[in-house]
Amino acid sequence: MNSVSEEDKLASTEEMHSHIVLAQKERDLYNSLLKKAKETSHLCSAERSNNFTFDFAQSVGIPHQARQMWPLHFASLRKVHMFGMRIDGQSCQLNFLIDENESIGADGTNAQGPNAVISMIDYVLNTNGCDDLSCTIHADYCSGQNKNQFVRGYFAWRVLTRRLTLQSNI
Repeated sequence: MNSVSEEDKLASTEEMHSHIVLAQKERDLYNSLLKKAKETSHLCSAERSNNFTFDFAQSVGIPHQARQMWPLHFASLRKVHMFGMRIDGQSCQLNFLIDENESIGADGTNAQGPNAVISMIDYVLNTNGCDDLSCTIHADYCSGQNKNQFVRGYFAWRVLTRRLTLQSNI
C-alpha cells in the first residue's frame, strides 16, 4: 500500500479517464461513419461513402478427421491465419485464410507481414468496385509492427494515383 504515492494514484486515474474519453470519441466517430456508409450504399460510387475495417484474427487450429489408430498421432492442429476485411457500405465481410505452409517465413511465420496485408487489401479494393470511392479505413495501430508504415504508404499511393479518396483513421 505504501509503495505507490497518492499523486501517482491520481495521475494513473487521470490517464485512465483520458483514455476512456478518447476511446468513446473514436467509438462515436466509427458509429457515425458506419451510419453514413449504410445511408449512402444505394448511391453511385462517386457519391457513396464506404467504411473498411480490417485486422487479423488469432490463428485458428483446424480439426482433422484422420483415421489413425491413436488420436495423439498429431502433436498439434494445423494452424490457419485469418484476415478479415469488412465493407460496411455493402454489409459484407471478406475473410482470407492463410495456411501455415503458405506463409513467407518458416513454420508459418510472417503471414501477417506487409506484403500479405497489402495484397489482401488491394484485392478487396480492386474487386469490390472501389475506384473513385470516398472511404474511411479503420484498423488497429500496433506500434511494434513494421507493416504500418507500408500500409500507410500503400493508401497514400492509392490516393496519389486517384484510385481512392481517403480519410484515414488508422
